[in-house]
Amino acid sequence: MSIVAGTEVVISIGDGGSPTETFNTLAAATLLTFEVNQQLIDNPAIATDGWANALATKTRRLSMTCQAAANDGAAALRLRGAALSGSVLNATVALDGSTTLSGGFLVSQYRETGSGDDAKRLVCRLDSATTVSPAPGG
Repeated sequence: MSIVAGTEVVISIGDGGSPTETFNTLAAATLLTFEVNQQLIDNPAIATDGWANALATKTRRLSMTCQAAANDGAAALRLRGAALSGSVLNATVALDGSTTLSGGFLVSQYRETGSGDDAKRLVCRLDSATTVSPAPGG
């Protein structure tokens, strides 16, 4: 898997529909940062027989920053709405030809730029809010 800053990615944002959620793609998305943090937390416990048990828990977080076209497309509007409301949105992220991740994300940073005749761009940071796992077929 090769992930390089500036690489084009396909980010699809769910509309929150039920029972079937529809995913729409952010236009012209480019990956700026991609970060995975993992931590093993040791939770020692004393068993009823007096022996210490080590119960390890693993936490893992995915964070990425990307930029895309800030247009009136469904994905961009849903992303903006989630940033303003603080709600978690479902997304799939195709990083390269062989890696697609899926899960719930919180929009922890959102910014729109552009002036005059320039096309408006958005920059956002997505932090995993649920388990992120390989998407079906990814």
